[in-house]
This record gives sequence, structure tokens and C-alpha cells, in this order.
Amino acid sequence: MLPLRNSESRIVKIIFGALLCFFLYIVVFLIAKTYLADKYYNRGLNKEAYGYWIEAISLYEKALQFDSKNVDYYSQLASLYFFRARFPLDRDKFLLKAKDTILKGIKLCPKNGDLWLSLGMLREIWGQTPGFNAQEVIVSQLKISGSDKCQVLTPQMFYKKAISLDPNNAFYHTVLAAYYLKKGMEDEGISQVKKAISCYDKKSHIYSYFKKMKVDEKIIKKIKAAS
Repeated sequence: MLPLRNSESRIVKIIFGALLCFFLYIVVFLIAKTYLADKYYNRGLNKEAYGYWIEAISLYEKALQFDSKNVDYYSQLASLYFFRARFPLDRDKFLLKAKDTILKGIKLCPKNGDLWLSLGMLREIWGQTPGFNAQEVIVSQLKISGSDKCQVLTPQMFYKKAISLDPNNAFYHTVLAAYYLKKGMEDEGISQVKKAISCYDKKSHIYSYFKKMKVDEKIIKKIKAAS
């Protein structure tokens, strides 16, 4: 009986050792993936800081290959796709990439206000694109149901979603204000400006953003007088 027990004991040790090795392999593999993802992401940030957008895009894409659960990677990559879309020949290609990247990020983290804001900006730039009306992730998160699923999803819907997630974010209010003002909706725009100022007292930065977004100078003067 003793040799049999010794044999059983050796088998148990071998199985335990194999399981331990497998567990350690998984741990090392996950650590390595996270390390490589962070490495590529940080290199991307560095490239972006020096204006090397194309190289940064490639590095962010590699970071996502190693870690597809990090919402910051999606947000950063989508923002650079926006910049890349400034080239006329690549416009639709990279706007589509931006949209897909944003939607993946929202699906992963639906409470990320920056992604909803980016989606609104994309919607505003891209115009009346049918592809925006049938995105399941958008419809579910905005709680659109029934026949309303076919409605046109406007930029302000996404901006308001971002604001609902972070009501004290001055930039969110400023972006929505600029949208209203460009549409000639002065009362709504001024209301958002006041909310932005209540969150951030540096008015000059807000007005500078309006100029950047090509809001009419006469309207900006009216806003300054009203606020």
C-alpha cells in the first residue's frame, strides 16, 4: 500500500505544480500585456505632444491591441482620427474610424462624458449621416424606444448626454452653447454660457472657444453684455 500512496502523492504534486505554473503564466501574460499597452500609449502621448499625429495613431492602435478594455485609449485615438480627417481625401474614412472607436468606448464605459461629447462633435462635423440613426449602443444609452429609434440623432442630444454625466463641466456647456449660437438659438446659447461661467470663471477662455468655432462676432458681443 505504501508505494501506491507515494505514487498518488507524486501525481498530486505534479498536478499542483502544473496548475501553479499555468496560474503564474497567466499572471505574467496579463502583466506583460498591460505593460506593453501602457508603453505604446505613453509613446503615443509623447508623439502627439510633438505633433506627430500619424505615428501617435499607430501607437494608440497598438495599445488597444494589447488592452481593449482601457477607455482612455479609445478616447485618445478617436480625437486623433478627428485631426486626421482634416485631410479632404481621407475625411470620410477617418470620421468613420472615429465614430466606430467612440462607440466601442461608449459600449465599454457608457458614463464617460468625453466620449459622448466627441460623438456630438463628430455628428456636428459629419452632418446628416444615416449611419448615426441605427446605432444600437446610442439608442439604448439615450433610452430611445419604439418609432423614435428612426429619429435623427442631433449633436445637442449627445452634448446633453455628456452634461448629464458631468453637470459641472464648463467645457461641455461651452460646446453646447457654441452649437446653439451657430444655429441662431441665442437664448439657449446664452443660458449655456451662464452655466459654463458658473463652473469656470475665466470668461476669456470661453469667448476664445467661440471665436475658434466661428461664432459670429456680433453674437459674442451680445453674450459678453448679457453675462
